[in-house]
Amino acid sequence: MQQPGPTAPPVSVEVRNARLLLPAEAGRPATIYLDLTNTTNADIYLTKAALEDSQATMLASIRTPASERVASLAIPHGQTLRLSPDSGYAILSGYDQDVVPGAETTLQLTFGNASVIRVPLQVQSMVGRSGIVRTPPLPSSSVGRERRTAVNEDR
Repeated sequence: MQQPGPTAPPVSVEVRNARLLLPAEAGRPATIYLDLTNTTNADIYLTKAALEDSQATMLASIRTPASERVASLAIPHGQTLRLSPDSGYAILSGYDQDVVPGAETTLQLTFGNASVIRVPLQVQSMVGRSGIVRTPPLPSSSVGRERRTAVNEDR
């Protein structure tokens, strides 16, 4: 009988500014922005993102109008990966009718060693009350900063 191999140590990341922005135009993907700080003693790789109740979620380069899928994003030891308009990277996702401004949903992030963390996301709208598209503010510090330690899950 073959013995299972050693388990990869879990990753440890600090999550800040996690939010899901609904698009100004119906039918377009929602955009998920967040900051991930690698507090593990090694480089880690974000390889997958999955939004609760969504079939289509992807890591994406948003540097051009035509977003492109990205296979993985490196987060060097002690560094922060910022998924934001300024960084040129985001997570794009479909969403269902229950995802409305003010609601909360959950994002599952998978790393290269099969470690998984779950991140609560506050849902915000890109359209203000006046109908003008805006960039929503970052979440308050009480919601925006959390330390997450991933667990290894069977694939």
